[in-house]
Amino acid sequence: MSAYFATHAGLLRYVAQDFQDMAQSGGTSSGDSDQAARLRVYASILERMVSELMPTSNPPQPGR
Repeated sequence: MSAYFATHAGLLRYVAQDFQDMAQSGGTSSGDSDQAARLRVYASILERMVSELMPTSNPPQPGR
């Protein structure tokens, strides 16, 4: 993976984890519950983006 994609994947993963943490530490009111649900959705979207950026295996590099 190029450094460009690795950097972006790392940033997305950091934000997704932060959203997950905020969702888990939400309050008890219905507004907090709605906010936590939205943060969980955003976190899952970001994790999906990361999984699409990061290869599951290391394909052979051209010329090697």
